[in-house]
Amino acid sequence: MSAAESELGRDLRNRYEEGNRAWNEGDFKRAYEALGDDTEYELASTWPQSQPLRGRAEVVKFFEDFRETFPDARAGPVDFVEVSERRLIVGFPVIGTGRTSGVRIEMEVWQIWELGQRGIPTRVKEYPDRAAALGAAGSVSG
Repeated sequence: MSAAESELGRDLRNRYEEGNRAWNEGDFKRAYEALGDDTEYELASTWPQSQPLRGRAEVVKFFEDFRETFPDARAGPVDFVEVSERRLIVGFPVIGTGRTSGVRIEMEVWQIWELGQRGIPTRVKEYPDRAAALGAAGSVSG
């Protein structure tokens, strides 16, 4: 984000970073409390058992199940590429080790958050890398 970051931009960044801390603590209800009951959440294909999710409850359930499989999973530092009144683009690494397999995962996740009234997310779409997210940013409605 630029040095001239808006008040809205700072607020979005702070809320996102708080959600990221909650995610790393395994508190998915708190991590996704900003999502609406009808928010569309499209996971990147890099997630194990990736599927389209709708609403806060489905998102929370997906990540609770994920944490059961990867109990030490953590999201790394967040890279905010762009913030506007209706769109937030972020990227971060996710690492973890499978509970039974011992397999270590390391993946990059890039998200485009579409915001509606009062900054409530209406859609989250994930991409496996920065280039794909930035390329899609120009074609996402909003």
